[in-house]
Amino acid sequence: MSEQAPPHSVEAEMAVLGCCILSERGLMTAMSLLTDADFYRPVHKYLFRTMVRLKASGSVIDMLTLSQAIDSSGKLEQVGGLEYLIQVQEAVPSAHHTEYYSKIVADLALLRRLDSAGRKIIDIVHEEGAEPVDKLAAAQALMSDCARFGSGDFTSVEDIADAPPIQGVQTGINGIDSRVSCGGLPKSQMTIFGARKKTGKTSGMVQFAVHACRMNKKVLYCTMADLTKHELWRRFRKSLTGYPDRPSQEIKAGKWDEDIADFRRWSSLWIADPKDLGYTVESLALKVESRNAEVGYDLVVLDYAQKLDSSNERDRVRSLVRVSTELSRMAERCGFALLVGSQLSDDGKTYYSQEFENDCGLEIVADRPDLTSNEAFLELKYN
Repeated sequence: MSEQAPPHSVEAEMAVLGCCILSERGLMTAMSLLTDADFYRPVHKYLFRTMVRLKASGSVIDMLTLSQAIDSSGKLEQVGGLEYLIQVQEAVPSAHHTEYYSKIVADLALLRRLDSAGRKIIDIVHEEGAEPVDKLAAAQALMSDCARFGSGDFTSVEDIADAPPIQGVQTGINGIDSRVSCGGLPKSQMTIFGARKKTGKTSGMVQFAVHACRMNKKVLYCTMADLTKHELWRRFRKSLTGYPDRPSQEIKAGKWDEDIADFRRWSSLWIADPKDLGYTVESLALKVESRNAEVGYDLVVLDYAQKLDSSNERDRVRSLVRVSTELSRMAERCGFALLVGSQLSDDGKTYYSQEFENDCGLEIVADRPDLTSNEAFLELKYN
């Protein structure tokens, strides 16, 4: 009697991949629920991994770009040729049910992990020489691993070598973009922008967001400060035009209207305040990830992040450390560049902590020694 195949559904896997080809939103939804390791068929693992890499590089995902990427790696015949890619695309009429299909694939992946763990536990039970308490500990560890996201498959060097370089989100400041290997704020990672009060931190972050919009990037700007959306939009207007309010002079007014109209025409900017996001890091992560599945942000900016800490800690560094891990994980799950701004002192000095190093890829520390001057200095720290 042949051994029963592990739990899987080729049809559900094809449905998920078809949704990813048909819609960017479908791909973002699948990425929030699955990794390539959750697919049973090796071909499906490879197709999903390729689409995730194309998305990370800023490429549009469709039949043409996907087939070209696979063909350039010399694996088009191995995946079944263009004919199989067409079958995958036609597996679903639309991407509306991506979440439903993805959950089927995720559930079956969990069952396969349980199946694998169960077989290993049987071997452990019958292993000679080990103490029962040690066997129990080993079995509990295996069952605990089953609950983790993904099956923990290793990645081959060949797959990494074939992947296109991931481009960061440019800030528009050459002193930053030219010194970071990805050419800007790294995607799937958190960048901390720390400063003391009145050093232009928020203005700088607004400028980064405006530049990203000008580069046709999708940007979500969040603030935990007590600002209304109209006040936040006023800051963007000032960054765009140089004027906080509509100027009275006729020539300046014409330029003001031109800049604002141009921004509204080409920008892909969303803004959110604490009422939209909630006042905890868990609430913020849930809402941002949900919206990201629909939109697919390139850059998420979060200002006054220290206010997400509910401990009422006066030490701003400690407050940011408490929420940085969850924020970093959100960036990794969603794939966007996350720029987190925070006041890192109250005593006129700027501090950053080595505890950030586990959670972020880049730290930008701003300082303006003379608060009466417009001159500011940026220090970069790579992790």
